[in-house]
Amino acid sequence: MAAANICNWIINIIEYNRIFRNVEPLRASASEAEALASQKTTELKIVQDKVAEIVAKVNELKEQLRAAEEKLNFVNGQAEKLKRNLDLASRLVNGLADENVRWKKNVETFKEENLTMIGNALVSAAFVSYIGPFNAAYRKELWSETWLPDIRAQKIPVTEGVDPLYVLSNAAQQAQWQTESLPADRVSLENAAVISSCSRYPLIIDPQL
Repeated sequence: MAAANICNWIINIIEYNRIFRNVEPLRASASEAEALASQKTTELKIVQDKVAEIVAKVNELKEQLRAAEEKLNFVNGQAEKLKRNLDLASRLVNGLADENVRWKKNVETFKEENLTMIGNALVSAAFVSYIGPFNAAYRKELWSETWLPDIRAQKIPVTEGVDPLYVLSNAAQQAQWQTESLPADRVSLENAAVISSCSRYPLIIDPQL
């Protein structure tokens, strides 16, 4: 009985030894695999942390880029607005400069007209009062060769080359008269100027005689 137990015990030891020799390398390999897996997990965690950090930085840069683009668009809009305002201001200044020249010229003209108004009004009043019954040639002779030289001889200021027709009317009025079927000849225009300027019924000659 004891011998049988010893034999069984020896057999178990041999079997255990056989199994142990097969299992132990596997256990060692498993331990190595677990160690490697742990190492790789740690490395993966490091890489994931770095990736998360990079993604966060990229998102931050994207936000900065968006803000910079908004600021750029705003600045471009302001620059365009300022450019339009500058263009308008430049046009206004240039326009005012032109107006300044015109105003200065008008001031000089008005100063001269203040002096020559007396002679211009005198020859025009005579034109309205007396010229109507005469033909074109005699009208011209009266105001240009008789009245004007006399006005100058009396030292009354008068515009050089003044034409009573253009003292009593302007181009716009004459155009309006012609649209109302007035003939465009000089005598007809003079008659219309006399009729428009006098305060009583005028005596005028028919242009077609």
